[in-house]
Amino acid sequence: MKLLATDLDGTVVRRDGTMSDRTVEALHAARDAGVHVVLVTGRPLRWLGPVRDRLGDLGSVIAYNGAVLFDDSRGLVVEAAEIGADAMREARDRILFAAPDALFAAETLEGIVAEPGFIPNRYRAGFVDVGARVSESGLDFDEAVAQRTVKLLAKRPSGKASEFAAVVGRAVDDVVTLTHSAFDIALLEMSAPGVDKAARLRDFAASLGVAREDVWAFGDMPNDIPMLAWAGTGVAVGPDYQIVADAADRVVGPVHEDSVAIEIERVLKRL
Repeated sequence: MKLLATDLDGTVVRRDGTMSDRTVEALHAARDAGVHVVLVTGRPLRWLGPVRDRLGDLGSVIAYNGAVLFDDSRGLVVEAAEIGADAMREARDRILFAAPDALFAAETLEGIVAEPGFIPNRYRAGFVDVGARVSESGLDFDEAVAQRTVKLLAKRPSGKASEFAAVVGRAVDDVVTLTHSAFDIALLEMSAPGVDKAARLRDFAASLGVAREDVWAFGDMPNDIPMLAWAGTGVAVGPDYQIVADAADRVVGPVHEDSVAIEIERVLKRL
């Protein structure tokens, strides 16, 4: 193990948003042992604060499902793969054809632009913290592009993300990369074509001179599948989806059992 890449939510961050002391200590121990540690998450940058509070300087972070490489030490976006207005409009139209009740939002580097009703009141604080700007007067794709959209979101009022994905099928594959990671809502996440966690992690590993076989990746959701499949060792964490386990080399217990920490401790003993 020369590079450790880990998802956050459901992998090292528990369902209640906390991270255990053992997990924090294991990630620090990996860094102290000379292992490069990179967080690879679907989260926007504004949601990294609680993780930073637990881990300190995060170093390099791959966010928005691979669309952004962020240097936390400098507070700098190093690379960003943006989605154009035409691609967003086309994806929206095709999804609405399959699911007319869908609502949309665009995650941008400045915040989020959302259609009315997309963000429930009980979640609003999480969307607007750290200076994020929310516009619910309607989803203006030109405005979203001007703010550098890196992830398009689509949500249905009920159901599960996997069910929504099944309804959409492969209808948008030629205009965006579609995935999902929501545990309890019908939410789809879209990036520019060819952009996912694996693609960004591959380039990041190459920039460090780390070979694929020396990369360990941890994840629990469908948006982690490309990363788990690409890494030399992919570890599925208590997966709720069999397809995630199928993509991995190893399967460990759920996040609340400190499974990633236990696996890191085991590997570090062999280094």
